Amino acid sequence: MDSINKFYIEKANILHARVTWEWRNDDETRSLSRTPKIITWEEHKKWFKDSLEDPCKFLYLGISKDSSEKKSIGILRFELINLNKSHYEVSINISPIFRGKGYGSKLLSSGISLFSSEIRNKSLIFAEIKKNNHRSSNLFISAGFLPCPSTKEGFHMYALEVS
Repeated sequence: MDSINKFYIEKANILHARVTWEWRNDDETRSLSRTPKIITWEEHKKWFKDSLEDPCKFLYLGISKDSSEKKSIGILRFELINLNKSHYEVSINISPIFRGKGYGSKLLSSGISLFSSEIRNKSLIFAEIKKNNHRSSNLFISAGFLPCPSTKEGFHMYALEVS
């Protein structure tokens, strides 16, 4: 088994706050984010805690089991954006040390499967991606997301129907 297949997904918990904050403030992450400013630890800790308690948000972490030491690969967030239509937004952030190694694709597809099994109804998942973020656009297209109209200048929008 190659190392890319040696990971699992778990629901995020408060112990994941610090590492996800570090990824969030990584230069590349910030350059591709809707909100590129540096986030303080206190801001992130509050957001992370609130997100874990929010029934409209689902946070998952990919965890490497390639060695004796577990390492976090990346985080997926699914957030309800329209209750009546069961529309969710997805975002993904891969740890800087795991970027470009194929983990994004495995984490996204496994995360969508886990998320779908939790919500158990037909839903539409949207991904909003900066136009210059070609790696993420390719990731979502390869996962079956289709382009759709975007309401924000400078962004692409993709959608995937799950049931």
